[in-house]
Amino acid sequence: MNRNKSLLRELPSVTLDNDRVTKEFRKFAMNRLIQPLGVISGYKQDEKTEVAIQIVSNLLLAGQRCRTVADTRDYHQPGATLRIPIWDAIVNAGYAQTQKGSEVSKKVTRFYATRKLLDLFTEWELWDTITQDFNRGSIMSPSEYNLVVLRPTKNKRDPNTGEILTRAHRRKKPERIPSEFAEWVDQVEDQLDFINRQNFKHSWQVTVHDHNGKPRIHQPGVTLQQQHVGEFMRCKRLYTPGRWGAQQLSKEVRQTMLIDGKPVAELDFKSSVLRLLYHLADEDTPHQDLYSPDLLLPNLYKRCTDSDTLASARTLVKKLSIIVINTKSQIAAFKALEKWISENNQSGIYDLILGREGISTEQFVQSFIQVHRPISRYFFRSIGQYLISLESTIMQNICLKLAVSGEPCFLRPMNEDEQKERMGKLIPGLTIVEYDGIPVLPIHDAIVVKTIDTDFAEYVMAEEYRGLMFYNPVIEREF
Repeated sequence: MNRNKSLLRELPSVTLDNDRVTKEFRKFAMNRLIQPLGVISGYKQDEKTEVAIQIVSNLLLAGQRCRTVADTRDYHQPGATLRIPIWDAIVNAGYAQTQKGSEVSKKVTRFYATRKLLDLFTEWELWDTITQDFNRGSIMSPSEYNLVVLRPTKNKRDPNTGEILTRAHRRKKPERIPSEFAEWVDQVEDQLDFINRQNFKHSWQVTVHDHNGKPRIHQPGVTLQQQHVGEFMRCKRLYTPGRWGAQQLSKEVRQTMLIDGKPVAELDFKSSVLRLLYHLADEDTPHQDLYSPDLLLPNLYKRCTDSDTLASARTLVKKLSIIVINTKSQIAAFKALEKWISENNQSGIYDLILGREGISTEQFVQSFIQVHRPISRYFFRSIGQYLISLESTIMQNICLKLAVSGEPCFLRPMNEDEQKERMGKLIPGLTIVEYDGIPVLPIHDAIVVKTIDTDFAEYVMAEEYRGLMFYNPVIEREF
């Protein structure tokens, strides 16, 4: 037991948070676990019930993913007086292991689902536990569960006043989308809702291994949401939001994914954002790694054969490419690169790379400018957010094209609710075409599809890219 508890410190954790638990899960959890524990009594019974349900759902979903749930035992923290007795009852009943943290050292307590809890909920997957459908009406009522969301700025300062923003402000609820975008948002909601419904028709699963090396199969979240950050339309991307979304999975875990029991492949736009910038500048690109680490660090590449060092060199160049398109001056780029190196240089690898090349960070930035001279006029102009939005448009078009691919399954009558929602009135005789589309998971500049769909998916990626950029992309299969 002590050995198992010490292993809890090594497992990844999620912070206890609220999920949209389904009615079915609420009923099952209450009848089979919470009520028998006898923790719902006395005052604030409704609040205790909600807290208990959230604790159980967090514990279950984290446990299925070989993760712990982190929560405080400091009674001075908001809500802790309600949560601590419930946690204690769950642990004492054998549904969770615990590794207590020290509030003095700012370490919270970790809770890990036991086999007893996992066996009790053995038939409950993510889609049974958490509501997966997202809302339309993103313009009318801002919500983190809408299909289209405008997130507050991630900047440390208010873009209008220049005042420093608190962390709480930067994480506040979604903001209202300007009404002039209503028609555009309606169209995006239609597309995302269609893609999501197509993906829901298929089974998705991945495999992780617990601390004993035993496999655990679980269902990832594949609901897509379009998120805008700071200013609407300035920086947008498709996400599978939340802690249980498939985009949170590591590349290693994604390789275990099965769709309808079939293995998958991941297709990636090579050097996506940098290539987009070349094509926007009407410059074609060679079929190669556009980051060009061998041109930026020629001495290193002549003498070094260590694959880990060369991989780190490419990571450094890739990070620099992100910095130069997101900063407003060379000085800001120097500082940003130095800060990133200091925060990610635990082994000293980046100092070693620049040292072997005999250059400073400033010279490294200048070398990057020279190598990419055809597009250097776009550097230090904060164009990165626009490029990400452009990339997102291409990815959404790809997902939509795959979702409508294949033969129509059948025509069905449009029900009254659908007619009111889509047409604004009742029109007898309207029908909806149902497609048996190709399931697809976008990972920013890549997609995951069944291996049997790889050739067609690559064709669609190239076609949608050419349709918008008028140049050919470079597509590689990651696995």
